[in-house]
Parts: sequence; C-alpha cells; structure tokens
Amino acid sequence: MTVNAVIKIDFKCVWRTPVHVGTGNLAHDTVMGPAGAILYMRTRFFRKAGILYWRASDLCAGAVRGKVHPELVREPFLAAYVHDACERNDKR
Repeated sequence: MTVNAVIKIDFKCVWRTPVHVGTGNLAHDTVMGPAGAILYMRTRFFRKAGILYWRASDLCAGAVRGKVHPELVREPFLAAYVHDACERNDKR
C-alpha cells in the first residue's frame, strides 16, 4: 500500500509575545513560536520525556500543522520549560 500525502507545515506561525528562556537571571534565547519551541525542546532540554514535555511537543506539532491555534501552545511550552529547568537544577 502506498500513501501519498502532503502535510502542510507552517514554520512561520508565531506567538504574539515571544518566550525568553535562559538560565539564572539571564535570558539568552528567544522562542518565537511553536516551531522554535519544538527545536528548543529537542535540542536544549535536559530531559526529553515526561507528561509536560510530550504535551507541549504534541501541541506544538499540531500548531505547525495548523490543527491547534499557536497561542494555545505557548503556556504548555512554558510549563515544560519550567519543569525542565527545575529538573536540571535538581541534578546539580
């Protein structure tokens, strides 16, 4: 069976307010939207697992596919980011 499907991806969808992330008191990266959040989670997160990570990842993927409004995934990304930062600090 051959499946020929084209999935449209909107890498340009952005949040009204970007998310500034970093360590300590320094915000060294800016995440502009769901596509950037996916990249940040996959490359910068300490632990790439857990309910918050998977929820944010799934919602961001839905946003770039046009299935979820981009603004609805900003908060789940922030929750996953805060959780990851706390885990990272616990490992120090």
